[in-house]
Amino acid sequence: MDPPILPPELERIIFLYAYKNKLCNGHDVALVAKRVHEWLSPLLFDVVISHFNRDFPVRTNDLSTYQTYGNYIHHLLLASVGDLDFDQVVNAYVSLCPNLTNLAIWKRNCRIRLDVLTNLNHLTHLSIDVPYLIYSIHPTVSESDPSVSSHDTHGEMEQSRETEQVPQAPPPPMFPNLTHLDAMGTPFDTANANFFSSQLATHFPSLTHIGFLHWTAETPSVLNPILSSLQSLKVLVWWRPGPVLSESTISPPVDDVRIVSLSTNRLKDWEDWARENGVGVWAVADEIVERRRSEQAG
Repeated sequence: MDPPILPPELERIIFLYAYKNKLCNGHDVALVAKRVHEWLSPLLFDVVISHFNRDFPVRTNDLSTYQTYGNYIHHLLLASVGDLDFDQVVNAYVSLCPNLTNLAIWKRNCRIRLDVLTNLNHLTHLSIDVPYLIYSIHPTVSESDPSVSSHDTHGEMEQSRETEQVPQAPPPPMFPNLTHLDAMGTPFDTANANFFSSQLATHFPSLTHIGFLHWTAETPSVLNPILSSLQSLKVLVWWRPGPVLSESTISPPVDDVRIVSLSTNRLKDWEDWARENGVGVWAVADEIVERRRSEQAG
């Protein structure tokens, strides 16, 4: 192969400009030369999506992809892994991506290990089945009655009452840096609302944005504990499926300036936010809340 005509520094600028401005297919251009592949890899693997409705130009179900490029991946969405065991694959893939800032696991009851998540020191955005995550933090809590362990005996309950009389230091938060949490579905039922809200406040102390999908007649009694428990909360989004990102005409179930109802194509909008560095659902919700506050003040 002939040596490059242009200085490598200028050549690199040209390739990066072409990719960032969508003037070329980066994965094809990366095959031109080893140096080009090294220049483009941090950009090519910044966002990785494994979804059954999305064709992605890398082998997202191949462990070697994450072993080789895991350090470059900052935004990862896992919703489908073909015929592989989803829980096993998710734990393996996420463990190989230590620099993740934005993680979406779109599968109910995914058994991702807590240590895998808490080791992500740069994680600020998480989309996951939150009730299942909370039950993972407290595995002895019964879904039917979160105040009583499903394994309690009478003696254990008496011991628990004695322990409660002694002041206990609060546990350290598991996700101290997380600011945006997409809880995927309806958060939890009325009976568990206070328990879950307290856990969110304990383990997500920096949370400013939270999102849920749909609402029911019980939604107000579920929302109120969240709104009162999360002192740092700025925006609460209710997602509704729609072709484009827009403010929904359906009024939120609770009158609070922080609650925003949005119609959204969640896969497209997740990718838009990841690739455009802030343009997407959360940014639109921020603008709506800011507009409301300005109108109230004016």
